[in-house]
Amino acid sequence: MERYKEYLETKYSPLLEKRFKDLKKRKLSASKMNKREVKSYYKEMNSPSLDFLRSTNNQLRLYVDWLINEKNDKIRNVYKTITFEDLKQCIIHLDTRIISRKDLLIQIQSLPNASDKFFCLALFEGIRGNHYRDMHYIKREDINEKDCTITLQSGEVRKVSKELIEYGIESCEATQYYSFTDARDYQYKNPTSGYIFKAQYNSKISDGELNLPDTTLLSKYKYISMRIRSTMNQSEAYMPKALRDSGMIDMIKRLYKQDKKKYKDTATIKNTILTHKKEIEDIYGIMYSAEKFILRYENQFDE
Repeated sequence: MERYKEYLETKYSPLLEKRFKDLKKRKLSASKMNKREVKSYYKEMNSPSLDFLRSTNNQLRLYVDWLINEKNDKIRNVYKTITFEDLKQCIIHLDTRIISRKDLLIQIQSLPNASDKFFCLALFEGIRGNHYRDMHYIKREDINEKDCTITLQSGEVRKVSKELIEYGIESCEATQYYSFTDARDYQYKNPTSGYIFKAQYNSKISDGELNLPDTTLLSKYKYISMRIRSTMNQSEAYMPKALRDSGMIDMIKRLYKQDKKKYKDTATIKNTILTHKKEIEDIYGIMYSAEKFILRYENQFDE
């Protein structure tokens, strides 16, 4: 452990400090593991990110180089032998976190509040915004039932599903909500405000209150997410990022189906992601590289 501390004093890295502590807890030595042990350790991290494992391996490689060059340790740097293919074998695939649109629509029926149903489906369809701002400020007049569109705070008009429209209207018109904490109904603080996400009776904020700090919004929707996950069997699928990724997969599959009709046998999932990259980014605000996304969720795509 003294070597770890000495190295961190010269080349501090939060990631490496965390790894050193983890290795100590597991009674492993970064400089004494063989390749099989390193791969086993990486698998035990349960990481879905190839970049994370690659970064971890590079950090440990530099640490062992330091031991060899600065401390004259007569050891072999096993991390230099870890290949890209080795790392691919160590990541976990996130199939348990992915939910289809059909299953999502069935499962959220068990949620007692329309706003909770809206929250889940909105994330699936890419309605969130930075720190949930797009979602937070939606009110009844922003919802066009006829055209199936929602006007966001930025002025952008987003085409959405009829189910999301129905949940949105129901949420706007709701005057009370079911509390998961004590299993009873409460009236909203301002039941006729027309917002989807109204303030609860004891809330310190008001509906539609502008210039709310990012931390306030994040805290509010983190609580909503945790509350929903506590009631669902497939709880991992209801994490905000998981719902987003599930929605992206659903969108890519639909676009790929269109591309198959247009380009026949030359269509591939990768080409679909590359061709529609901006379209996907505009909806979800993020897009992985095609290779990383397919690698992460390869079991979700059938070509």
